[in-house]
Amino acid sequence: MLKLFLINCRGPVVDAFIAQGHTVKSINVSETVFDAAEAISKCEFSPDVLIQQENLGRRLFLKNLSSLSCLKIFWSVDTHLNFHWHSIYARLFDSVLTTQKKYLSKFKKCGIPAFWVPWMGVRPGTVSGIRGIKPYSSRKYDMTFIGRVSDSRRSRKWFVEFLSSQYDLNCMDGLNYSEMMGVYRDTRIVPNEAILNEVNFRLFEAASCACAVVTPDVGEELGELFDVGREIEIYSNAVELKDIVDRLSKDTKAAEMMALKGYARILEDHLPDNRVRSIVDIAGSTTKNVLNIRDEFRITALMHAALLETGNKFFEFEDVCNWLVSAGRSMETDTALIRLYALSGNVEKVWKTASSYIKNDKLLADSYSCMSFSLSCWRSGYWDLAKIFWYEHCGKKKIEVIVKPENETELLVLWAKELFKSGWIIRSGVVFDEKKDVPACAIDCLSSAFYLSPKNLDISKLMEIYLDKAEGMQFMRVGFLSHLSLYFPNDWRVAFELAAASLETFRFEQGLSELKNAESLAQKQGYEKIFRRLLNYRKIGSASGLAGNTDIEQ
Repeated sequence: MLKLFLINCRGPVVDAFIAQGHTVKSINVSETVFDAAEAISKCEFSPDVLIQQENLGRRLFLKNLSSLSCLKIFWSVDTHLNFHWHSIYARLFDSVLTTQKKYLSKFKKCGIPAFWVPWMGVRPGTVSGIRGIKPYSSRKYDMTFIGRVSDSRRSRKWFVEFLSSQYDLNCMDGLNYSEMMGVYRDTRIVPNEAILNEVNFRLFEAASCACAVVTPDVGEELGELFDVGREIEIYSNAVELKDIVDRLSKDTKAAEMMALKGYARILEDHLPDNRVRSIVDIAGSTTKNVLNIRDEFRITALMHAALLETGNKFFEFEDVCNWLVSAGRSMETDTALIRLYALSGNVEKVWKTASSYIKNDKLLADSYSCMSFSLSCWRSGYWDLAKIFWYEHCGKKKIEVIVKPENETELLVLWAKELFKSGWIIRSGVVFDEKKDVPACAIDCLSSAFYLSPKNLDISKLMEIYLDKAEGMQFMRVGFLSHLSLYFPNDWRVAFELAAASLETFRFEQGLSELKNAESLAQKQGYEKIFRRLLNYRKIGSASGLAGNTDIEQ
């Protein structure tokens, strides 16, 4: 059995550790910065493992972790929104747990041992005198969606508008946990929506109440959590969602059976007890990281630089810059520094920092760092220096044909292509201001280029291609495809992609209209068979009114 020091772990998790026989000291912290070593010392407790679970309501940064001899684990809950700083903060720990399987490789690319520990369900309590789940036939709501709906979450807003136009949707927000679970227990069907194609809380919460859950197809990990088609249903677009919901609404017995099977899977595999056993196994196989006080200081400074750059201001620019300087010269700290200098308008320090790296082979060979230096110089008005970093990078990469940018738009597009090749496509969860921010990924570069040259159709074409590869960015892709359709009204492929993207973002009527236009254009141009192959490949089914009369060569 282990001795565990738990920080901000949820009650059911704490209870599960105790129930399995482990010795537990659990605390909830409201401070922003918290001295973990001091807290453990005051408790007169000598843990084998420290576990910090991410608190979604507020940021918590632990300090003095380097002075602890125990194993340290960070549980990243909202990885899909916070990877831009979790990928740095997690370096203070011996391993990181993430609720999103697709981020394992990203953490490991940063040199961080990572393990998949999905979110979990619960055992229902007593509601209206009924123990456990409520009988399906006596539930009050046919369909419920609980979540924040706003203009800033366009896909979700279109999702709710679509469902409300087709069904009697009960849409609610602002509920506490108990109220939310009470509503789910009184609901038959729960259509789910994911902001960035993540496996989210709603899936487990609704299944815990024996609702028939219809959730987005976010990847192969769903099939590892539930038996798709038997315990839950998945959809890729509004057409599939409507097909499934229509079927479940008409066949209430099938909906009830699926809901009960999903509930049974929660009880079997997705309770806090299951997750705690996984965590204990992970702790047993984790090797302790060597972290000294200087490493901790440097990593903490880098983390706050990343947060500051993305609008999360816990400390002043000057303080964070001073910490980075004090951490010692390195490519990583100087890359963070030059980005902050450019963002804060300190052009003299941008010049001084950049000048010292013009012949640095390590930086010039690194796509992200070299781009950061180049575009920090561009933001600071040093056009020639910005180009030099591009040329030197091409030389180190041994690119045979070096494209010479004639203007800042071309430089941004060149860096976008280079970052895309290196896997730096998008920073999930970050709002980028193309008027002042220094780009950090391919999409940022293209956004800045489009802002400078909105009539450049090559940028729009590239943007829609890159957005198709980015998680949860189809709503942005709709805008660029709409823009392209104005210039290429007779291009059936553009019309088809716009229709597919519209349906993926729940613009149902618009999507169907665009789809019929694409079909008409494809027929006139002799591409009907290719159109119908795409129709099936993109899973645009019978609700579109088109798939029923396909004639596809096998």
